[in-house]
Amino acid sequence: MDARTLRSAFARELARLLAGVDAAELAGTSGLPESIVREMSAGKSRGLSAWEVVSTCAMAAEPPREAMFQLRELWAKAESAEWAERGPELLREIERQALRARRQRPYDEKALSRRLFEKYRPSAPWRKTLGSGHSHGPWRFEPWSSAQVLNKQKIPDPDRAMSLSEFYELLRQLHQWAGRPSLAEIEQRSWGALSRTTAGYVLGAARALQPHVRDHDYVRYLATVFGLPPSEVERWINAYIRVRELPPNPLPGLVERETILQGTPESSSPGPPPAAEEPPGPPSPEAPQVTPARPLRWRVMALCFAASTAALGMALALTVTADDPPATHILQFPERPRLLPGKPIRIPLKLPAGDWSLHLHFRLESTVVASPCVHDAQLTYVVEKANGVDIASGRTTQGKPDSTAPAIRLDGSVGPPYVVISVSVPSHDIGCGYTIDLSGSTIRPR
Repeated sequence: MDARTLRSAFARELARLLAGVDAAELAGTSGLPESIVREMSAGKSRGLSAWEVVSTCAMAAEPPREAMFQLRELWAKAESAEWAERGPELLREIERQALRARRQRPYDEKALSRRLFEKYRPSAPWRKTLGSGHSHGPWRFEPWSSAQVLNKQKIPDPDRAMSLSEFYELLRQLHQWAGRPSLAEIEQRSWGALSRTTAGYVLGAARALQPHVRDHDYVRYLATVFGLPPSEVERWINAYIRVRELPPNPLPGLVERETILQGTPESSSPGPPPAAEEPPGPPSPEAPQVTPARPLRWRVMALCFAASTAALGMALALTVTADDPPATHILQFPERPRLLPGKPIRIPLKLPAGDWSLHLHFRLESTVVASPCVHDAQLTYVVEKANGVDIASGRTTQGKPDSTAPAIRLDGSVGPPYVVISVSVPSHDIGCGYTIDLSGSTIRPR
């Protein structure tokens, strides 16, 4: 069937699931504008909305789980048909534009990616590129990944923001609503227009303390790649324009610290010298020396940046707890990597020198709300040397979220090993996604 027929079949099925529920009630539960809900309820959507938006609206009507899986299959078929119909010509046009830009001097790859994203993304099928930086090869696209099957979270409302800090908090909630795609995934979804580093800064906790930045384009890119329709993207932009000139609120917990740092000379260390435009005068014996707010904010931002950089750069930390024998080390992982069926991930283990016995503990969690994905999933793991030579491998019990592996002997002379994890699930075509947590794994001397 062609794209139009499949899109119509999907729209009819969605309208059937929403039938009998008041549009205003669905809008209030899902966070979508009532106009978009009414279009979906009438089966008259102008295009194929992102699955995140569709599932949020459909789940507000509380349909049976099987009906949601059928809706997901129809959506995926319609999306694939749209790509087959419009994708080749889109790629040819993008390649023509890219080739023309690369012949010019000076050439800016980032500016090209942003121009192409802004020009073609609104009319493109729901796809992402296979990475950013396309100067050494043709553009390639693949299906959207990490789409949740069931999403009952309410879309945050940007009009609630009364300050920059509140706006950026709502933007982080939008990231959560979209399934918390990784920074690398965000870079791919934006066709390289938004790098993973910049995305991390914009979604970081200290962004509201930088009132000098202009994030209009970045907010647009993020709202787009998180799946919002164009009208909602513009609403987020307008909300940002409204609040960006307002003074930033301090981060939670910083007000008290700022008061302490701005104490009297007897209770605090001397502050930095005054700004250059205000020459220092003789100190008053009655007035305390107050640290200016702007240098304080910059110091706080620097501390936040240093802490986040250290956390991201640390693949694995080793700690010894008081309850364990001194020779036993519990492995702690700062993040839970995302895991998709058929896409293995490679996790480094930074261990101290020595011969160890490794005891791995796996905890598999679904990124899909109320989904049977975990019950059908089976993990496969391989522990390998840095050069790729296998040390041990195995499988976990199917459908068991928590599992352990037999003890694995590690020789400290071969360097830090890696754990390669993959997941298989019979129902992967309905959009299962996972996080994997190795916390609780231990090592002991042999």
